[in-house]
Amino acid sequence: MKKEITKISDLLNSGKKVARLRGNRELDPKIVKKKKESLKQFGLLSPAIIIDGNKSIEEDLEIIDFETGEDISKEDAGQYIVLVEGNHRYKAHLELLEANAKLEEEQKYKKEFFVVYPLGDNMSIMEMLAEINICTNNWDTKDKVKSIAIKEDCPKLLLEINKLTNKGYSLNAASLWLTFSTKINTSVIHVAMQGKYLDPLKNEVGLERGLKILEVAKAKFGEKLCKSRTTLSGWIVNKYDNMLDKEKATFTDDMIQFISSIDSDNVTYLQKVKGEKGGSSKEELINKKLNELWDSFKVSVKSAE
Repeated sequence: MKKEITKISDLLNSGKKVARLRGNRELDPKIVKKKKESLKQFGLLSPAIIIDGNKSIEEDLEIIDFETGEDISKEDAGQYIVLVEGNHRYKAHLELLEANAKLEEEQKYKKEFFVVYPLGDNMSIMEMLAEINICTNNWDTKDKVKSIAIKEDCPKLLLEINKLTNKGYSLNAASLWLTFSTKINTSVIHVAMQGKYLDPLKNEVGLERGLKILEVAKAKFGEKLCKSRTTLSGWIVNKYDNMLDKEKATFTDDMIQFISSIDSDNVTYLQKVKGEKGGSSKEELINKKLNELWDSFKVSVKSAE
């Protein structure tokens, strides 16, 4: 495999096409805009990193055509080079070339886009992504999780975390809802990006419990309160942790019944309450109200027995 810096136009003229990894982060129009400004003024300051399409297929990673977004089959993968790093810059480059059609000759963008194969051959693509996009570009948590969720051997728990982080849940909140703990942290995700799943991601005990309670909570309070930091999920986990072992057996049903029993006035209070200046915080007020409602609920359950 050649290691020289190459013009991407030369690769295209030789019959190659450009792809991107499905698990790479989504292209952000704001970043693309900034890259366009930089490319127009300075050109490409460093080459983008590419791999052959066949290498991604060998590592069970899906690739899509950079311009059409269409899936690329195993049979067609050899026709492509895949941008591992430099996706935003290449998108900016394409948009600048497209804009040339409406510009006078002296105004046209005429810079080249350069690419290079990685210098090291001993890294997997996932390891490469982890090093490039954590150590240099500092991906958001949802981007890191997404890059793992496309793997065929991805744990079910991580697939569910991916769904939540894509909706705006923090990793901490997602971990609390789905595992009743905060053991799934950024360190665990970093290791998973390199294809290694630590015990917190393998342990799916309680996952269905968390999903059931979360669905009821979303229906009652709306998703905004559920994903708001760790207030509601933290309160539920705290209640579980402080229960006797014999009470934990019915916790899921009890919590679902409790959440369902909260009337509309109290739901509105929990959704809209704000912290008091110089007094209790929003989280403290929510916890206080939930504790009051929980105590009342437990009394009513005992009375009905």
